[in-house]
Amino acid sequence: MAVSSIITGVFLSALVSDRFGRKWSMWAGAVLVIISTFISTFTPPVIGGYIAGRAITGFGQGLMMPAGPVFINEIAPAKLRGTIMSFWQLNFAIGSFVAYWINYACSKNAERLGEWDWKIVMFLQIFFPVIIISGLFFCPETPRWYVQNDRFEEAYNTLLEIRDDTDLIAQEMQDIRQAIAFEKKETNSTWSRYKLLWTDKSVRKRILLAATMNIGQQLTGNNSLATYSTIIYKKVFTSNSQIQLINALAGTFNILFTLNATWMTDLVGRRPLLLIGVAGLAVCMFSAAAVVTETPNLEDGSKSPSVGIATVFLMFLFAFFFKPSWGATVWIWTSEIFSMNIRAQAVAMTTQCQSIASIILRKYQSSPFLT
Repeated sequence: MAVSSIITGVFLSALVSDRFGRKWSMWAGAVLVIISTFISTFTPPVIGGYIAGRAITGFGQGLMMPAGPVFINEIAPAKLRGTIMSFWQLNFAIGSFVAYWINYACSKNAERLGEWDWKIVMFLQIFFPVIIISGLFFCPETPRWYVQNDRFEEAYNTLLEIRDDTDLIAQEMQDIRQAIAFEKKETNSTWSRYKLLWTDKSVRKRILLAATMNIGQQLTGNNSLATYSTIIYKKVFTSNSQIQLINALAGTFNILFTLNATWMTDLVGRRPLLLIGVAGLAVCMFSAAAVVTETPNLEDGSKSPSVGIATVFLMFLFAFFFKPSWGATVWIWTSEIFSMNIRAQAVAMTTQCQSIASIILRKYQSSPFLT
């Protein structure tokens, strides 16, 4: 259900983005996430209500997520594009940070909260969609979308809002108009752009590369560790409160680790950063597995303090390598390799390979370190 909802949202995202604008695709997706949050939180405790909420969440995510990188790429100055795109991943880290600390606070008061222990966690999912909706009212649409829809005066006014140098504004406006005029000769509709993704050999190659990169992001093991971190820590620690605190601290450090992407992506380069990152991830993953599974248990079933410290250190070190590399750089790389005329469609299709791969892995992959 979630996979089909995401796929449907992905294909509609480009249609909505091209017809109504990038920011309205994000706005519609955020509204759907808010609706799904109310359904999941307040419907009677039956599986149908939960599935409906998850389906709407997936659809909203499919609408919203692909439009974000396209919006950033079309509105950010070229020299700052990589840095600004890294903040896209930073927002994921901030969301995890908030979720972990809320979960920790609820776990400390579980008996007093009763069923609101999980309802608070579920309901507060509306926090960031509300911020997105509020912020989008103050954001201009991208100049490129205005030109694509022959609204040249609005495109120029938007450039005046987001750029300082009037000479550069005139040049950028001319460049956008020339690019759009050329692209319309090749692709004059959203469906023709989708067709180009598979009929043009060069574009098809980039689609396959970007899809592989986004699936590879999930195969690094980051989502498995995020999903099963509590189970992993239970093999080392006996206190649930202590485990939730470690998860909350991990969410805090993830923000700091992601901030490294704001300067490393341009200084080191996309490809070297990805190669360094995957090497570090492999070392951390194998080391953590060895520490947890090959060390003896104490009488109460936990591990010694030194094993606990080593496990936490390796998990945090994993995040240190992942966040600026395969966390942030994959988004930047994906949004940069496609030409503007097919970017909305290509980014929508390839980035959602992350969500589909994540769902499939969670369904069929047994949790790590359990045996």
